Amino acid sequence: MVLPTCGVGSFLPSPSLPLLPPRSSLAAFAADYAERSPVVSTSRPVAIDWTRVLWSAAEDVCHLPRIEKPTDKIKGDGIHVEKTLFDALLPFNAIISTLLAFLTAAAAELNRSGKINDLVANLADEDEENREQSLPWEWDRVAHDTTANMTKDVMGQTLSRFVEITAKPRVSRSMYCELLKHPHKAALKAYRNSPSSRIAAAKVILHSSTFYALRSTTMWLADIFVDAVAWSRGQMSNTALGSNVGLKAAKYALSGSLCFVLGLALPPFIYPHPYMFLGVEQLIANMTADLLVGNLGTIEPS
Repeated sequence: MVLPTCGVGSFLPSPSLPLLPPRSSLAAFAADYAERSPVVSTSRPVAIDWTRVLWSAAEDVCHLPRIEKPTDKIKGDGIHVEKTLFDALLPFNAIISTLLAFLTAAAAELNRSGKINDLVANLADEDEENREQSLPWEWDRVAHDTTANMTKDVMGQTLSRFVEITAKPRVSRSMYCELLKHPHKAALKAYRNSPSSRIAAAKVILHSSTFYALRSTTMWLADIFVDAVAWSRGQMSNTALGSNVGLKAAKYALSGSLCFVLGLALPPFIYPHPYMFLGVEQLIANMTADLLVGNLGTIEPS
């Protein structure tokens, strides 16, 4: 029996002979072995999405705003800022959320207890006999509402950051910029001490539908989650939980609409500082929405 003595075949040569021919190479051996091996390639050619390529090129020509990274405060414009997932838990942001949550809870307690009527009566020098009897102020209720409001705000912001991070590789750069845009800071950039610039600043707020739609949706989901926790603890009935789904959807939709109206009305008269707009939205718009929608039923868990 004679075994092959050169070339790469199906059988190995005799042990007394070299494994590879003198003029052969390891690369040739590997290439020949790969051709003979029944290897099935699982890779498939990927079709190029020319629409996306052309759209991205068009966006670059339009000079879209530069997005600021969380650690880079110089190169961006301060309006389009990428944030980390748990940005709401950073010390400064958490303090702002807690303060707004407390002010909202205190305002709700003022309305519930009727203390606001006492204040109006004192300012009007009304006789005590003609005043309506107010209820006692309950600090434990204020603490409970502050905690609930803080939880909703942090959860809503975190969910918004999750949507932004998830959408980044899936949407166009222009849409991603809209998700990140901070309308209050954009209005501040457009605002100058002239009627035309004030109208331009108002339009920035009015045209920021993506920002308000995302925030309203995430806040609604966070609010319903808090209600579901209250329901699981026996603090809310099945009927109240079901009605709150629709009522709070109406609340945040109305709150977003009020933000549009306030954004259009305020810049001509008030310097559009970001924190001023934040307070106006969180306190005035949401409280007004609570007042209007509250007539339809119970909004907050008892």
